[in-house]
Amino acid sequence: MMTAMLLAFAGVASAYVRVDFETGEFNQYPVINNGTYPWVVTNSYYSSDYNVYRMMSGNQGVNNSTSTIEITYNYPNAGMMFFTAYCKPSSGDVCKFYIDGVLKMSASTDGGDYYRQYKYNVNAGNHTFKWEYVKDGSGSSGVDAFLVDEIMFNPNMKRISFSNGDFSEYAFNNSGTYPWLVVNDPSYGDYEMKSGNAGIPNSTSSIEATYNYSHDGYVYYWGWCRGEESSSGTIYDHCRFRVDGSVVMDKGQTDGHENYRYYVTAGSHTFTWEYTKDGSNDPYGDGFFVDDVTFGLNAVDDIALTGFTAPVWGAHPDGSLELASTYNYNVSEVKWYKDKGGESTEMSSSDVFDDEEADYYMWFLVNITDEHSYFADDLRFWINADPDIIEVHADWSGSSIQVVTRDFHVSDPSPTIHNVYVEGFTVPVWGAHPDMTVNVPADAHYSFYQARWVCYDPAMEDAIIMSASDVFNNENCSYYMEFIFEPESGYSFDPNLTVYINGSTDFWDSEFGGIVTGGLYRAYTIDFYVSPTGVAEQTGGLSLWPNPAGNTLHLEGVESELVRVYDNIGRMVLEQRYEGQLDLTGLVPGIYAVTVAGHTTKFVKE
Repeated sequence: MMTAMLLAFAGVASAYVRVDFETGEFNQYPVINNGTYPWVVTNSYYSSDYNVYRMMSGNQGVNNSTSTIEITYNYPNAGMMFFTAYCKPSSGDVCKFYIDGVLKMSASTDGGDYYRQYKYNVNAGNHTFKWEYVKDGSGSSGVDAFLVDEIMFNPNMKRISFSNGDFSEYAFNNSGTYPWLVVNDPSYGDYEMKSGNAGIPNSTSSIEATYNYSHDGYVYYWGWCRGEESSSGTIYDHCRFRVDGSVVMDKGQTDGHENYRYYVTAGSHTFTWEYTKDGSNDPYGDGFFVDDVTFGLNAVDDIALTGFTAPVWGAHPDGSLELASTYNYNVSEVKWYKDKGGESTEMSSSDVFDDEEADYYMWFLVNITDEHSYFADDLRFWINADPDIIEVHADWSGSSIQVVTRDFHVSDPSPTIHNVYVEGFTVPVWGAHPDMTVNVPADAHYSFYQARWVCYDPAMEDAIIMSASDVFNNENCSYYMEFIFEPESGYSFDPNLTVYINGSTDFWDSEFGGIVTGGLYRAYTIDFYVSPTGVAEQTGGLSLWPNPAGNTLHLEGVESELVRVYDNIGRMVLEQRYEGQLDLTGLVPGIYAVTVAGHTTKFVKE
């Protein structure tokens, strides 16, 4: 943006430039400020937000003095300039504004304690804009100064207000049978253009304007449709607005002037306002009234922010986002959220990123700060020059966009391992060989030292380690799998770690296991009992019937508890609260494991 500003001063600019003095200095744009009483940049006067900087005349309280400042900008084509000002003089003092030496504004009273925006159409070419505060010989009180902010040069914009009482502000095509008129409407209190066929049955009055957009942007106008429309919404008289022949607005009646805005791409476009009368005759207020037609409104198509800090284990949420360049938007309401188990919770500044089972994301608003700019339909977004940080952005309130970053996961960088993960586990099936092909995540800081199936016969008080050639065929055995994990060099296991098997803790027997010699960690699955028709009973007295089962299954001794059902490769296929029976209608025939309150039993679904 600074490059664009300097080019503008050199006389070759073609882009919108906005000067807001938020750096606290005049370094945003070159100014001529070498008079006897130079202007200053201050944030000390008349603002509820004292972080807002403005430029102010430098002859505050100096009798019989004048303080001036100038800015030059070269318009490649006809456009507009804007500024916001607060004139707060003492009696007899004057705030003035000139374009190329021609006085455009002179105020000797402030007109109230607020800032006003001033707008001026400017022809193509190099122009000098001057602000001046003239003090008389009287003493001063209060602010006694001219304050100016938000200076904007837009060489791609044109506003037609019809304030001359005619069409001299722009070349409209107004040659139809019923030409439009410029009227001073008492009910509106200002000049505006009006369709020319009021009260003429079966007629159409239209007017056109063509404007060449050097960039994607918007067309804007205020319109009041005073046609005939039924209470049910049937339109008899039509107020239409066309863009390149296509109807984008069609109204019958409005309660008053409403604003309309339409997005167009770069290039030449034809805009048509049209009023069509039906066969009735109602001259009272009959017509389409239009004012404040504005071409070339800015489309904010690129949002670039910096200063984003991704979550780091143990750190507090950092909500500092910065604009990558000075532009007509800002950022507000930056919030971090913790997403765990499908529930999002807003984080405070005292919270830390310390949950490996959660995802974190940032939510914030981007707000338009210039009333002449809007978000483009094809808005592009970058944070720290990376487009992939943004997950989604969407309209919030017309002048704001809500933005959500992608999810971020954090891991404990310390050498302590708090969770271990096992994937590919298969529960035992009668007559099958033990499946030892389990694995851990590729980026884990541990590996398998050992993984084996064990058959424990309580009657014999004997544990038999199974080989890959053995099969599950002993109804007297409880089968379980033993895992021994070996930590990566420099890492150690938390004695109270959690074991996830196929993404669940239901297969892990949390009552057994722990650290063994050499820093290894041993973990065991729950016990499984197999039979030719399925699994009988695990320790704890859990039993079920019928087995094999049809579409319902009953569990003995279970009341209103959460029940989970897993298929033969360990995937959870059913989860429901037990209310006298389980509904198995959605399960395909096969062998399943049912788990409740830490106990697991198998059954066959026919």
